[in-house]
Amino acid sequence: MRHHWALAASVLAVAGEAGNVCAQEITPRPTPTTPACAQPNVPARTIRAVEPDTPALAAQQGIHGVVQVVVSIDADSHVVGARIMSSPSAVLNQAAITAARQSTFQAQIRGCQPIAADYIFSVDFARSVTFAVAASGERTVSVIGRGSALRAPDSAVIQASIITRDLVAANASAKNDALFEALKTKLGALQVKTGTIASLVSVQPRRPAAEVTGYAATRQVRITADSVANATDVAAAVASQPGVEAVAIRYIVRDHAAASRDALTNALNDAEQAAREAVASKNLHLGARKDIAVQPDGLAEAPYHIVPYFLVPVAGGFKEPDIRIPNVVVYATATVIYAVNP
Repeated sequence: MRHHWALAASVLAVAGEAGNVCAQEITPRPTPTTPACAQPNVPARTIRAVEPDTPALAAQQGIHGVVQVVVSIDADSHVVGARIMSSPSAVLNQAAITAARQSTFQAQIRGCQPIAADYIFSVDFARSVTFAVAASGERTVSVIGRGSALRAPDSAVIQASIITRDLVAANASAKNDALFEALKTKLGALQVKTGTIASLVSVQPRRPAAEVTGYAATRQVRITADSVANATDVAAAVASQPGVEAVAIRYIVRDHAAASRDALTNALNDAEQAAREAVASKNLHLGARKDIAVQPDGLAEAPYHIVPYFLVPVAGGFKEPDIRIPNVVVYATATVIYAVNP
């Protein structure tokens, strides 16, 4: 695990006393130089770093790397907040935050006084490498490789929410139905087919605060665009409809077979490099590849990339944001077993 700190320090100057003035001469007094403390300026530091628990999914898929967590420390060296600054995968984030919150830190000291400040704490999730010896005496090493490939999306779905509130559950639901029908009418004018519009609604009691009562009806809406290029036009129509919230475009790669093959090739190369480094660290040599297991064996869901969609306020109304169609990352993971030679 690696951790570091970077903050500017300031120096507090101590003024001397004025000398006494006599009729005959001026005899200066020495300026007091006794320090207020032994170390007036000390950067924040880690006292005890807790090792993270690698999530099972990360271990299975070979997800590894360094997560940087911004830890907020008060003047008493207590952790009062933690947030992700950078991460190779969201799968690692919660484990990194948990490790950061459980670690022990010393607050920064400035001018002999401890101060509250942020500290950058790096949590390193190591690559999974396992050595084994069979009953026959054969030695092997198992590593997990991860690869990716970029592809242009071939499908787009507009996602949105319609939320209505009322003291009576039936009224909240009725308001939601009315807004949804108005949205369908608007989309129909754009030649969006009814069959491409799907929704799911739920009604729940409101509990954000003790004084708030009533019910909220939440409808999740999904509209499949007839083409990737037309997705922004549909999103603009949805975003401009009153009562609609949280609009986003999900760009999807449904025909991902070729991209998955390219990603798997990269994953195998990654695994081989990791295996060579592992055996070299033990003064051994990498042998033949013995077994490959691809995880997952086939994708349960087509790869996608979600882009939030917000209408930009301008004088006299709104304008559409400048959205560029993103490439979608297709991932592959492979667990590979190699023979190990002396």
